Amino acid sequence: MQRRNFLKTSASVVGLVLAPASVTALAANAELNTSKLTRRISKQALKDLSISFPEMTMTSPSGQDVTFELNPLAARYYPNGLFVLFEHTDEIYIYDQVGQVLGSIPLNLKYGLIKDFAVDEDNQLVFLVTGPGTIKVIGFDGGHYGDVGSQGLNHFEQLNGIKSITLDDSGRLHVLCSQSNSIKVFDNSGTLLYSYSAKSLLSKPTLHQLDGQSEIKVVGGQFKDREWFFAPSGQPIG
Repeated sequence: MQRRNFLKTSASVVGLVLAPASVTALAANAELNTSKLTRRISKQALKDLSISFPEMTMTSPSGQDVTFELNPLAARYYPNGLFVLFEHTDEIYIYDQVGQVLGSIPLNLKYGLIKDFAVDEDNQLVFLVTGPGTIKVIGFDGGHYGDVGSQGLNHFEQLNGIKSITLDDSGRLHVLCSQSNSIKVFDNSGTLLYSYSAKSLLSKPTLHQLDGQSEIKVVGGQFKDREWFFAPSGQPIG
């Protein structure tokens, strides 16, 4: 599963080339103007950018129509754009850093609930967590190019209970699994390279989320209030 096989040059993909943000716009939002470690963006930061959330209308048992905003399931900031997946939608929206819509990436409804995603801007790819052991690779045009890993417990390279993913700056995919409570790292051919995990003096803490590219941030602990930092090689930092 070489990344060079995924590179798209069709008009539909080129049309989503992202514009660079202005320095003024970045400075206006402190959460977007932080280090390279900050890739995930909170709901409040999206609100601060005046992004209009999609809405859904449902009919109550009394027959009244009720309209409500859809919450973001995942929002990630990359150098050339902000990618947001909202609940109950079939696309990932792309915004510039002042909240203007640049385009969207269509998602196949058969994927079901998507728990997380990571973006490879250079090759215009999106990695989707679509099940407990499934990561699908799609292009910016929505085309399906392959899968990473397989679900199971019998072999080290298998995945089970995927919680979170991130791509490092060399294109390696870091996958946090609840079953092993560790991070498994795959190269761009889908081959498992190595694994690593956060440790404490007293116990092995529960891990919840990955972030970052040049450094990998791992969020864990009972209240998600602890952080560990690793080089992409899995070596602890600090």
